[in-house]
Amino acid sequence: MKYVKLFLFFNLLVFFGFVGCAQLDYKNNGALPIALSDDLQKVYDSGQSLILFSYRDEVILSEAFADWEAYLSDFRQQEGQSYFYSKVDREEFVSIVSGVTEFTLFLKKGYPVFLYDGFIVEPQVYTAVHRKFSKEPLREVDIAFMPEEIL
Repeated sequence: MKYVKLFLFFNLLVFFGFVGCAQLDYKNNGALPIALSDDLQKVYDSGQSLILFSYRDEVILSEAFADWEAYLSDFRQQEGQSYFYSKVDREEFVSIVSGVTEFTLFLKKGYPVFLYDGFIVEPQVYTAVHRKFSKEPLREVDIAFMPEEIL
């Protein structure tokens, strides 16, 4: 029994060592730990910021969708002119957004991936991520509106 416990403990150490190394590798080389289409991967590899979003077609006439679309458009015309925007198929990202029907992903090489679950109806979310991706110091309000870091 003593050897079984020792064997299990050793395997756990090896497992966590691999996980830790994988995290360090991602942070150091900017490799994205999720699969993107070839086109999106090229944009990501170029260092450009990406905003990927998904929604069901049946919500297009909702007030939440209208608000989300207006805030995204405002950001796109102001700070986000250099960003790449794309609607994506939810099924392509099901491994990281399971159970979520509407979402926005923020990606930039060398940074964590941020997930906003639902429609973004607070424009401060875009500003907070933009400041993070621009290496600007985050203010308290930015920290309050930062989406969930998932990778």
